[in-house]
Amino acid sequence: MTVLTLMTPLIQELRRLHDALMKKSEGFVDVIKMGRTQLRDAVPMRLGQTFHGYASMIERDILRLTDVSREMYTINLGGTAIGSCINTSPAYLHNIVPCLSSIIGYQK
Repeated sequence: MTVLTLMTPLIQELRRLHDALMKKSEGFVDVIKMGRTQLRDAVPMRLGQTFHGYASMIERDILRLTDVSREMYTINLGGTAIGSCINTSPAYLHNIVPCLSSIIGYQK
């Protein structure tokens, strides 16, 4: 539950960071720097390209967090005979998730 509670503000802050990095990438479009590879100077590149790369990494992280947050709604719950539902009441199967959702306040 804590992860789900904190996920929304985390994603909002990451969006703000992404937007700030994109703004910097536009602001640094004319600044040339030396690109580096394997700890050596490589080829010239624009500083804006570096910040765009940072923004792209944050954007991918936002997508990953969004995907994983959906998985947080999965309940690994016993009482169903190793997941087979043998001897499990249909009322249990149909009501347990809505009941737990109303108790903790999260709905998928």
